[in-house]
Amino acid sequence: EQEPPDWKDSLLSAPNLLVTPHVAFYSEESLKDLQRLTARAIVDLYNHKLPEGLLNPELFPGYLQRVTSNG
Repeated sequence: EQEPPDWKDSLLSAPNLLVTPHVAFYSEESLKDLQRLTARAIVDLYNHKLPEGLLNPELFPGYLQRVTSNG
């Protein structure tokens, strides 16, 4: 499947179509990916590295300052 969808597709102009954000997923592979990515982010934080996919990276310097300060 193409993400994001091709908005020129005739199916997307159906009058009874409701489009919602894609937030639901479930498969064994997706759960393993989620676990792997979460573990990688924890390791990155422990090593004072910016985790991949962090939604608010502008806050990371303040986080580093807090966790590395001696006070």
